[in-house]
Amino acid sequence: MQRRKAIKNTSLLIGGLLAVPGLGILTGFSSNPHDHHHARSVLVKPAGDIPFAPKALSSAQNECLIAATERLIPTTDTPGAKEARVNEYIDRLLAQWMKEDEKNRFLAGLEGLDRRAQTKYQKSFEALQESEQDELLQFYAQSATAGNSEEGRFFRELKALTLEGYYTSEIGATQELQYSASHGTYVADAPLSQIGRAWA
Repeated sequence: MQRRKAIKNTSLLIGGLLAVPGLGILTGFSSNPHDHHHARSVLVKPAGDIPFAPKALSSAQNECLIAATERLIPTTDTPGAKEARVNEYIDRLLAQWMKEDEKNRFLAGLEGLDRRAQTKYQKSFEALQESEQDELLQFYAQSATAGNSEEGRFFRELKALTLEGYYTSEIGATQELQYSASHGTYVADAPLSQIGRAWA
């Protein structure tokens, strides 16, 4: 995926996030898991440097997710999805925000991706060469444009969550995008060619 194209596609996604009740998740806060679809949820800031332990993903699913998101937004001249810890963002959504059927559907899609890797290459997805991972993801991407198959639906969701997680992370907002806490006049229609990168 071309990074510049991802930025263009993400502008709509990020705009849509403003209406999401679980917006606190994007900022590192978590909601009361028993009240996660209501505006009155109590936000709790997690403690600082606690090592990540997946709450919804198994260890194998987490490794598969890290590999898949890194292929969607790989490290180039800026850090990729792995360094931005997009897997942790998605795990938080799965555990604290998604409904049970949404979570199970996403996890089934992730299992399906790994199962397809095992069938074709006799290896887990994360153990494949990057070219092999790209080949499988390309199949999923084609399925997403061809119809409403389970593979296509999963790929669309994986891609959307990866973009959301990346461009709302500190790395995505400050290294991939430009960021300024106070950057003066707001010019909504400034040509991208004049400013170089989109602003966070």
